[in-house]
Amino acid sequence: MASEAIRTGPVGWPERTLLPLVEAWAHKWLRQPDGPNAGEPWTFTEEQRRITAWWYAYDEHGDWLIRRGTLRRVKGWGKDPYGAVLCANELLGPCRIVRVGDTLKVRPNAAAWVQVAAVSRDQTRTTMRVFPALFSKEAVAKWKIDLNKEVIYAKSGQVVIEAITSSPRSAEGPRATFVLRNEIQNWLSTNDGHAMAEVIDGNLTKSRDGAARALSLCNAHVPGDDSVGEREWDAYQQIAQGRSRATGVMYDSLEAPADTKLDDEASLRHGLELARGDSVWLDIDRHVGEIWDPRTTPSEARRKYLNQIIAAEDAWVAPHQVDALLEPAPRPLQKSDMVALGFDGSKSDDNTGLSAVRIDDGASFQVASWDPS
Repeated sequence: MASEAIRTGPVGWPERTLLPLVEAWAHKWLRQPDGPNAGEPWTFTEEQRRITAWWYAYDEHGDWLIRRGTLRRVKGWGKDPYGAVLCANELLGPCRIVRVGDTLKVRPNAAAWVQVAAVSRDQTRTTMRVFPALFSKEAVAKWKIDLNKEVIYAKSGQVVIEAITSSPRSAEGPRATFVLRNEIQNWLSTNDGHAMAEVIDGNLTKSRDGAARALSLCNAHVPGDDSVGEREWDAYQQIAQGRSRATGVMYDSLEAPADTKLDDEASLRHGLELARGDSVWLDIDRHVGEIWDPRTTPSEARRKYLNQIIAAEDAWVAPHQVDALLEPAPRPLQKSDMVALGFDGSKSDDNTGLSAVRIDDGASFQVASWDPS
C-alpha cells in the first residue's frame, strides 16, 4: 500500500463560515493573475476552499474560531496569489460579522488597514506584484483602486494595503485589521524577524472589535534556526498535544510521506504529487530535475519540494525519519550491544532522563527516568 501524505490542520468543514460569500465575491471581482488561465475569474482550488472556510469560520456569536494561522506548503503551491486574494477580500470584500439586533450581518471593513509583512522588500514584492493583475478592471473602477508598488489605496484613500518590512519601530502603532506575514521561515532574531512578529501581534490585539488577525505563509523551516516559522510550529505542537491552554490557532500543512526516497524515482514522484495537493500546475518533472541537481542538498530538496521539516545533513537524525524509525519495532537491546548514552539532567524541578542509542542501527531506548514529584 502506498504511503499517504502527512496532513496537519483542521479536517472537514466548519458549521458556520463566510466561504460562500468570499468565494462569490472573489469570482466576481478578482482575476487569475498568471498561468494559462490568466485573466479568467478567480477560482479557489478545493484545498484553498477548505482553508478559506476555516479561516472565515465563526461561532454563534459571530466571533472568529481562528485568531492566528499558518499555511505551510511547497514552493510553487500558490501561497502568494492565495494570500493576495485574502488581502483583497479583507480590503473590500465580505470580511466582518456584526450583530444587528438578533441577526448577524456580514459587511466589508469600512476601516480596512491591510499589511503585507516580510523581512525584506523582495519578499513583500512577491505578493504586492500580484495585485495589478488580480483586481479586475471593474473592481478598479468601482472602488477607485490606486495600484502602487508598495501602497494600494481604495475608496478614495479610506482603505489601504501596504507593504512593511522588518523595522519594528516603524511598524509599532498602526491598527492593522489584517496582516499577511510572508516567508516566516526566514524571520530570525538577526534580521529583526522576532521583534517584527511581536509588534504585529501587539498591533492586532489593539483592534476594537477583536477581529484583526494574521495569516503566515511559509515553506518548511530549518530546525534549530529559531525562526518565527519554527516558533509557530512549536507553539502549534504544544496546543495540539494539550500542553497549552491557547485556542484559535490554525496550522495547515501538507507534506510528503516520511519514507519518501530522493534516489528512488517512483517514490520521489509519489511524494511530490502528494505534497503538491491539488496545485496540479506544479511540474513534477521540473521538481525532480531540481531535486537531482547536484547543487541541491537533500535537506533543501525535502524542505522546498516535499514540505518536510528536515535537519541539516550533519544532524544525527532528521525529523521526517523519526516515524520511519518506529516501524518495524527495533530488536530489543542486548547486553552485548554497543551503545552511546545520552543524559538530560535537571537543575530545577523537571524530569531527568537517560537514553541509549545502538550504534549499528540507530535504534534508541529509554534506559531510565527520574520524576522529582
